[in-house]
Amino acid sequence: LYVPLKGNGPFPAVLQACGHSTNGKAAEKYQKAAILLAKNGFVSFVIDTYAQGERQSVKHTQIDIGAMITGTDLVAYQAWDNIRAIDYLCSRPEVDPEKIGMTGNSGGGTQTMYMMGFDPRVKAAAPSCGLHTRERMFTWNGLADGCHNFAFEGMKLLEFADYFILFAPKPALVLA
Repeated sequence: LYVPLKGNGPFPAVLQACGHSTNGKAAEKYQKAAILLAKNGFVSFVIDTYAQGERQSVKHTQIDIGAMITGTDLVAYQAWDNIRAIDYLCSRPEVDPEKIGMTGNSGGGTQTMYMMGFDPRVKAAAPSCGLHTRERMFTWNGLADGCHNFAFEGMKLLEFADYFILFAPKPALVLA
């Protein structure tokens, strides 16, 4: 959790979801982004996702396969973590709960796109990477890993861009 050293709160806050990185939230790129946000008047909360940083146990896809057996997926688990992280931010006295944003890179960008449609408390979003069609993803990367596959998206013909439609008219910046 990074809190501005100057100014009077409550401050707007940004949840930062990490992408693929061995050290997760401890990776230099995520630390630099969080510091930059705090220096510019935002509380920044950086969290590790499954199989990264302090949460390395099994790989994304292994978790996803187990989840599919029970009728869910890794994206749902990540969304739950992100919702709980937003709950935490909203509980902090230095955070304005009406001014919550989200950003992330790579898999964190994908999480950001999903959260744009899942949690109405996210008022602005800036996902980085991952905005493409499903067809492009499958021909380029194959199925990717479990953090990119929301259950039944393909059957329902959902595309990543559909999450921006759910988010409208809130501001979103695609970092690509």
